[in-house]
Amino acid sequence: MNALDVQQQAGKFLHMPNLLRMKGLVLASRSIEDHAEAEQSLLSSIDWAKRQSATLIELKAAKDLAELLLKQGRMPEAYNHLSAALDRTPAGIVCAAHKRALQILDRLQSGTEAVGGPSTTVRCLRRRIQVLAFPYKPQECSWVHVVAGMVDLRRILRT
Repeated sequence: MNALDVQQQAGKFLHMPNLLRMKGLVLASRSIEDHAEAEQSLLSSIDWAKRQSATLIELKAAKDLAELLLKQGRMPEAYNHLSAALDRTPAGIVCAAHKRALQILDRLQSGTEAVGGPSTTVRCLRRRIQVLAFPYKPQECSWVHVVAGMVDLRRILRT
């Protein structure tokens, strides 16, 4: 009996996203034959995290999935999973997983633009604008602050 079985039998599902993510990472570190099962575990982790509104766990699992898909040359799929998780991440979150996810998106930019995906630069700028616009108390800010941030950022980018 493994930790996943124990969680399911007890009816306690709080740790399911992390357990599935760990299972996916272990399987991904093994042989290529285990990559399909690793992908399935990471997708399940993302699904569980979404149901629990655990955006940071979802982002970590999406980052791990994107790295696995990159190894397999599946850049558009990696981009889609990672950008979807980043879009659901609240503005102002700055952590190692977020930074790594943005790095991976930067690597994916040329491959996804060729197949019609949105520009990673635009997405990253949008995320950075949100972080700049909501540095301290996001609940007290309005979209006016975001627009002001866009204007300032455009002025900076022109110089």
